[in-house]
Amino acid sequence: YVLGMALTYAAAGVITGLLGASFNLQAQLQSPWVLSVFAGLFVVFALSMFDLFEIQLPRFIREPLNDASHRLTGSRVASIFGIGALSALIVSPCVSAPLAGSLLYISTTQDAVIGGVALLALGLGMGVPLILVAVGGRKLLPSSGHWMTTVKHFYGVMLLAVAIWLVERLVPVWFSLTMWGLLIAITGVQLGAFDAAKAGWQRTRKGLGLVMFAYGLALLAGAVSGANDPLKPLAPFVASAAPGPVAGELSHASFQRVEDPNQIRTLLANASDRGQPVMLDFYADWCISCKVMERNVFSDPQVIQALSPYTLLQIDMTDNTPAQQALLDELGLFGPPAILFYQASGAELSNARVLGEMDRDQFLEHVANVGQKL
Repeated sequence: YVLGMALTYAAAGVITGLLGASFNLQAQLQSPWVLSVFAGLFVVFALSMFDLFEIQLPRFIREPLNDASHRLTGSRVASIFGIGALSALIVSPCVSAPLAGSLLYISTTQDAVIGGVALLALGLGMGVPLILVAVGGRKLLPSSGHWMTTVKHFYGVMLLAVAIWLVERLVPVWFSLTMWGLLIAITGVQLGAFDAAKAGWQRTRKGLGLVMFAYGLALLAGAVSGANDPLKPLAPFVASAAPGPVAGELSHASFQRVEDPNQIRTLLANASDRGQPVMLDFYADWCISCKVMERNVFSDPQVIQALSPYTLLQIDMTDNTPAQQALLDELGLFGPPAILFYQASGAELSNARVLGEMDRDQFLEHVANVGQKL
């Protein structure tokens, strides 16, 4: 029964991953309206986990599946396997939201293997309580109670977090920090930050709630003060109290940002005429890794110094236009983040590409290696 259920979920994951790859969904689903719709769906799924309503298959689909499961005949093992497979399609309300959220995420990864393995694990995990009952009866199964509601609410909070993660690439940093701050602070209150605690577990829960509430307040303070890093929400206050540059006046690598691929080609030719090497960065507002590198790498003084010999060009892929897609195809790139290095002659160092996110130290080491090849 559990194997039939798990393999059905795995098949759904594989199909979703393959569809994502065939339609290049990761690139196609980056427009603001699509991300907003996806975020809205995750909010709806989260609200269902908070018991505001239930999500399940329509009756005209659910009833025929139920009838089919009742009509299964043949060998006992095969019949039970089939019933398990059908039960995966007759999704219960408490599984619908996380399952739908998982399918949405898998569709953007374009990876059938991840999709299959992830949903196989989901199905096997759902079957663990059934296996415990079959092996040891109710002795091995925790009794139902408030903990089940807590688990549902935990998944609801996680779904809200995914919704914020999706839209934070579309909104100003202060608004993103505000959303994270409210979610974390309210979750801290719900954990019992201000409730009386007597037993050991209650005290642990209260302590965790207080920490989350305090961090949520710090994020809200950071949103008001101009912070841009959720891991350092109070950085503006520290910077304003310390000697040196005023908060908000931090140095940054000076890129010339353009959107037209033809202009990039012209700028590359101009740099070659001057005999200057070029670093070309592919950036997009919806690219989280791009923003991480902007904040943590390109603002570092050592990185700025290391890049001083280069003409720094940046192509903004936010609109994902056909011309920009053609440039990606021409260069053999999938999308941002990607960094290309060009010699003073105008030829690209094809083995020096940066595909994906790097931290400060990795990038400094990479630039040093590139410098030896120029």
